[in-house]
Amino acid sequence: MLLRQRKLLLLLRLTRLLSVRSCRFRTSAYSSKKVLTMQTLLLFLNLLVSLASAGAAVIALLRPGSFSGSSQVGRGEIFYVRMYAARSIPFGLAAGILPYWPGGSAVAWVLLTAAVIQIVDVVIAVGKKERGMMIGASVGAIVHLLCSIAIR
Repeated sequence: MLLRQRKLLLLLRLTRLLSVRSCRFRTSAYSSKKVLTMQTLLLFLNLLVSLASAGAAVIALLRPGSFSGSSQVGRGEIFYVRMYAARSIPFGLAAGILPYWPGGSAVAWVLLTAAVIQIVDVVIAVGKKERGMMIGASVGAIVHLLCSIAIR
């Protein structure tokens, strides 16, 4: 438990250090410390959401039946999982890491695209009545959208 807390604290410090160095967010004259804290939180949440999305794709790639719940996985399902992973893993990593590097409005557009993808995932989850997917994709869409707005 203590090791997990230390890792989380180290990750928070790294996120704060990186966000201070990449001052691309709009700053406010009245309370720059609060704005910086919010920026750090947004960057960290964006990183977590992006890594969760990429991680879900890796899980689906390793266990194709985990997303559909089927016990017998056919060729079509394996093809779908590979296509999903081919999109989700690199895009999830890019959406999580790019806000830490200067890139101007291009980074905001990448995050906006990630938010749209998550919204489409919410629509798919509603059709399948998958409550966990609805909640996860909704949180992802909101975080990506807020981070995109903050970067612009």
